[in-house]
Amino acid sequence: MNLGDFERDRVLTRARKYLNAPPTPITSLVCARSPGAPQDYFSEGDYWWRNPDTAEGLPYIRRDGETNPDNFFGHRRLMITLSVQVGALGAAYALTRDPGFSDAAAAHLHAWFVNLQTR
Repeated sequence: MNLGDFERDRVLTRARKYLNAPPTPITSLVCARSPGAPQDYFSEGDYWWRNPDTAEGLPYIRRDGETNPDNFFGHRRLMITLSVQVGALGAAYALTRDPGFSDAAAAHLHAWFVNLQTR
């Protein structure tokens, strides 16, 4: 097997895994600490921790080099998943011209950027 065949097989194997994966847009995961709407991306800085000296935990304090395990990383993970899935599906479509791959990629993109309820 040459490198081209190996890469083709790797891309298609990965993309087939995502053919039936449902879209998981930002609205599929909500952080209770987010002051925004369900469509708003929410992220907390890795090195910021609640202030132990105040009841509300504010202002946050920086602990350089120490990732806060209680921070919300859900939306970051959803975006990584989107990029991996759409990237694999798009590459598979480019290799095969099978519309199943492009349709699956389009479903994810539609949920993230077009659908008024989930974008």
